Formats: sequence, structure tokens, C-alpha cells
Amino acid sequence: MGRRSRGARRPFRAAFLALLFILPAGIARRAPAQAPAVSLRDLLQRAGKQIELFQQQFPATKCTEKLLQVKFGQKGNIISRQQTEADYLILMSMEESNLVVEESRIVTKSPDKKTNASLLVSGGFSTMILIFHPLYQSSFEFMLMPPESEGGDAMVHLRFQHVPGTRSTAALRMEKRDLPLDLKGDAWILPESATIVRIVAELSAPLPDVGLKMFNADVRYGPIRFSTAENAYWLPTTAAIEVTTNRQHWRNTHQFEEYRRFSVSTGSVINK
Repeated sequence: MGRRSRGARRPFRAAFLALLFILPAGIARRAPAQAPAVSLRDLLQRAGKQIELFQQQFPATKCTEKLLQVKFGQKGNIISRQQTEADYLILMSMEESNLVVEESRIVTKSPDKKTNASLLVSGGFSTMILIFHPLYQSSFEFMLMPPESEGGDAMVHLRFQHVPGTRSTAALRMEKRDLPLDLKGDAWILPESATIVRIVAELSAPLPDVGLKMFNADVRYGPIRFSTAENAYWLPTTAAIEVTTNRQHWRNTHQFEEYRRFSVSTGSVINK
């Protein structure tokens, strides 16, 4: 049995979801697949039910997160590179009409040699799928695109666009202020189960006022099986985050491996 205090967690608590990156001081197309015809309304309803299930499943697990942080020079050369590993978990709770996400990382393997370069801090992107949660679907416009394939499976391709002025699911933290972001992107969905297997998102437009030229996130989900569960859970496997400002360029790659079940009681994490 392991016990971890809440002080070990790094919470993101805000009116928007915890898709956050902190700035320091092209999808490859495949030949169309024969996905069955679906209605947008039906797909969103079924996807919403899947995300509510995800909301229940993901906080019931923890995993090993491997993070690779890379900073590039002006000519595209790598000027800094750092790898870490951590025990990673997400806790979700409802507060009034908002879904609050708390993200926890307990470092288990620090870099052999820490860099002096300013690196990008990114977090919460494992939960990007929550833009399809019924609480947040009204903050986006959705459009069905021609079907495609992903890993040999027929996929429904859905495009989304954040509606300005509505609750955002991503934020840029500058000093102590969180700036909500307008995102647009694409999602690939298994048509029969309405399971989302990949989301790619980017800024709707650059933000010259804060020097943000480009932001891109590519999050993939895969089936994870536990000995205590009959069906597979679709959970995050990778999240690649890339950010460019007027003078700097970063890429973070998160890998989520070795999922384990856990339960929470009176503030303690109990290993099973």
C-alpha cells in the first residue's frame, strides 16, 4: 500500500479544463476508408456517452509518464534535450457546472544532466478528449469530413472549432495568469462504438499580443486491458505538443505506459 498526500499533486483548478502549457521566462492523409454513414448529431451523442465513461475510467488508473522535452534553435537544430519519468494520475470532480481536473506527477527518474535552457512545461493534454464531453460540446462547432483510415481501421473524421467567448478547454499560463485559447482541429472516431482514437488541435489564429505563433497538439488513445476488467479501456498513449513563439521553438512528447488500477479513499492512493 502506498500513501501520497495531496501536497504531492500539482492541481490545475479553473473554469476550463486542464489542458495547459506554460511558456518559460499537417496531418498525414490516407486513402478514404469505407466507414458507415453516420449523422453528426448521433455521433456526438454517442461520443459524449463514451467521454462520460472515460471520465469514470481514467481517474481509476495511474500510469508511468515518460516525458521528452526538446528545444530547437533558429535553424531547427536541437539545442537542449531532457527526459524524465513520473508516476502520473488524473483526478476529476464536478464543482457546480464545471468539470475540475487535478493532474499529479511524482518524478521517479530525473534527467542525468539538467539543462539551463528554458523548456516548455505542458500538462493536462491526456484529457483533451473531454472537449467531446456533453458539458463542453456546446463550446465547439463540429463538421463531418470524408471518412479516412487509421491503423487499417475505418474511421469517422470529425473537424471541430472552438466558439470564441465560450468556455475553453485549453489555456496558456503566463506568470500567474491563465489565458484561455481558441482551438480548432480534427478527431478520428471508431464509427460503431463512437470511441475517439486520435485528436489533433491547433490555434484558431496566432496570438501576436503574447508572441505565440504556433501551437499544435497530437493526442492518441489506445485500448488498455486490465486483468480485473472484461472490456478494454481506451486511454491516452501519447501526446505530442509543439509551440513556437517569435524567438523560440519547443516540442514535448508525453508517453503513457504501464497503466495500473487504483482507488482513492480519504486522500490516499492505494495500490492494488
